[in-house]
Amino acid sequence: MPRPKKEQEVKEVISVDEKLEQEDRYSFDPENEILTGIVYNLENPGVPIDVGFGPTKNPFKATYMHGFQYSIPRKVARFIESRKVPNYEYVPDGSGKVVKKLVGYRNRFSFKQVY
Repeated sequence: MPRPKKEQEVKEVISVDEKLEQEDRYSFDPENEILTGIVYNLENPGVPIDVGFGPTKNPFKATYMHGFQYSIPRKVARFIESRKVPNYEYVPDGSGKVVKKLVGYRNRFSFKQVY
């Protein structure tokens, strides 16, 4: 009685285009995704916003007008949204002196995404 043959392994053949698709899928960086939205200057409405972002040798520099629509990378939008100014409140400390106390933070700029 003959022995049963072992199943032969089937090797997948991947074309060049499929390899590129796989590499693109794995190399996708959500921080470089382009977003479309409106930039607002909450600190001084109507005044243009100068943005300098990134490494010192090769920074990303741009000027955005208040209320205009732009297409920018997600990391720049996050940088614009992250600019904050501390809010202080002057409170008496009980001994008659007034002490400056940090109450919170106020956003300087806003980026609202448009779909």
